[in-house]
Amino acid sequence: MADHAEIYDCELFQRLGADRELVQKLLSRFSANLPILIVRLSQALKCGDAQRACAQINTLQEVAKSIGATDIIKQLNTLNTLLEEFPACQWQSFQQNIENIALGFRNHLQQRFSITVSDSPETLA
Repeated sequence: MADHAEIYDCELFQRLGADRELVQKLLSRFSANLPILIVRLSQALKCGDAQRACAQINTLQEVAKSIGATDIIKQLNTLNTLLEEFPACQWQSFQQNIENIALGFRNHLQQRFSITVSDSPETLA
């Protein structure tokens, strides 16, 4: 379960009217869905789908902002810049960036909120 002191310090807590239980539910739900979001971003890059990649990056940026993960926001901004600068045929080479972002989220959720993220989408069934 999430560390109460860290929840109170989280922007998400303020956004949700200081509803600690709701924040805990949302953090748990996000941690369960993180592998799916990462897979979707990865697939968008593999297919060269700029619209889908941008939508996934925006979603992850909003989550990172709401949980105070400034390092992940920087990584997502870097990835977004790379996608703008390179042709879609080269986007597959940014897979390591996606893996670093996923690891960053896992570490942030674990260290700040004591929430463990599953490593594979198959565990969500």
